[in-house]
Amino acid sequence: MGIGRKLARHRVSSMGENMIERIMEIIRTRFSDYRLTVDELATEAKISVSHLRELTCDALGRPPQWLIETVRLEEALKMIAETNGNLYAICKNVGYASQKAFRKAFRKRIGITPSIYREQVACAKLREIVIDKYMEVLHAKTGEKFR
Repeated sequence: MGIGRKLARHRVSSMGENMIERIMEIIRTRFSDYRLTVDELATEAKISVSHLRELTCDALGRPPQWLIETVRLEEALKMIAETNGNLYAICKNVGYASQKAFRKAFRKRIGITPSIYREQVACAKLREIVIDKYMEVLHAKTGEKFR
């Protein structure tokens, strides 16, 4: 479930909702900076760390570190699936200071390593290509139009 949908499920004042939107904007803008921490996020949002935690836990049921990690991992999933970039470069591009930290967070939250995810995505893409090819072959032999 996306973070926006989670926000809709919880009761938050409009002021709190605006602050959550601001916090998410900061995270989406700065996720690639490995120096973005909960303290940095609070400073940039101009609120205390305890208020930041209270806001995110009340609005989304999750602490701010979870939000930062979620945005980073969402971007990593996209980059791994859509590019051939090496995993070290991707880990740096999504804000992890080390490949070990990236791999650990990825495995903990996604359930598999980034390299296994890449293999599964490649297999799925190949499967689509193969199916499309043989559907075209099938329809070419019968004279039907494909899709």
